[in-house]
Amino acid sequence: MTVSEPLYPLTVFYAQSQLPLPAIENVDGDNLPQPYRRLLVHDADMTSTLEKQYSQPIVLKPLMRHRDGEALMRQVVLVGERDGRPAEFGAIRIELPLFDPPVQDVIRACRMPLGSILHKYAIEYVSRPSHFFSVPADETIRRGLGMQGEMALYGRRNTLSTSAGKVLAVVVEILAPCEND
Repeated sequence: MTVSEPLYPLTVFYAQSQLPLPAIENVDGDNLPQPYRRLLVHDADMTSTLEKQYSQPIVLKPLMRHRDGEALMRQVVLVGERDGRPAEFGAIRIELPLFDPPVQDVIRACRMPLGSILHKYAIEYVSRPSHFFSVPADETIRRGLGMQGEMALYGRRNTLSTSAGKVLAVVVEILAPCEND
């Protein structure tokens, strides 16, 4: 497993569970169908983007956690706070030493999405999506998103960094099925 793999850090959780990774198909961002293009091809954090899409706050449902040195890795589902509707399945590696101790405590509590934490504590960041892809919803993704049946979903890998270029987090974000615009 390398950090350059398009599904890293999700690869870590699949390896821990001894599950095969779903095969992804790379997709140029401009070729993603709507509304996925609008939801994925941007330089903002995903939490605020999903809050606009679902017209409600988005909260974190942690599925698995893993420590890698001083980094915290989480496999999560982001859900609507009011209706509990799954919006995203994914995994994130957060470099804890780059955050102040009180923020580290909030991150470790695994109750808020990182995007919400960045906004709440006014932490400046740069978002750089590097891969867009389609992925078949395997059993792990279907269970996380509470969905039935097989279908292709869309996602991205994104890196959040400081303005000086230090990586705050690497995240794989796979969106729940959306209605067409």
